[in-house]
Amino acid sequence: MAAPGKILQVGDKVPILRYQDVSGKPGTNTGRDDYIIVYSFADRKSSKKLMDVMEESQLELVRAHPRLKLIFFNIADLSALPGALRHLIGPVLEKMNDYAMKKMRRGYEKAGVNLDPRAVELVFIPDWKGELLRAFGLPDACDFRVFVAVRGEIAGVFDSNTPRMGEKFCRLFDRLAHPK
Repeated sequence: MAAPGKILQVGDKVPILRYQDVSGKPGTNTGRDDYIIVYSFADRKSSKKLMDVMEESQLELVRAHPRLKLIFFNIADLSALPGALRHLIGPVLEKMNDYAMKKMRRGYEKAGVNLDPRAVELVFIPDWKGELLRAFGLPDACDFRVFVAVRGEIAGVFDSNTPRMGEKFCRLFDRLAHPK
């Protein structure tokens, strides 16, 4: 696991995560070596900018590389919320996730992209205490951050200040899909 304040970089090992997704289902990021995993971190304010970049990039990625096995861990920084509000916020997040999934699938269908649920997995994880952020060395998600990992190692890092992030994100996957 990253030392406090040391944000993971290309070449670093991905920490083992244990989590509960938005519906309360427990999970882990282990045993996924045949997948390319995208970890995106955002809070309420940075999530809109992240989604603006990632919706288009994900569509382009799946269109360009339909055989890649992908997992998108979308991690919401909710550590600033009082714990007493969890029981109220949890169901709202689940409804928001359902809506976002339906919207994404409609967008893929409209673009003529068939999303294979065996090849592409989307997991929305509320990070109530900031533990997942700290595991990646992040103090918060005021600026969104995206990590791409292959076989447990960071292969790419992007954030809200990365110029032409969508283009660079897709180029990374072009390289990962066709290693030399």
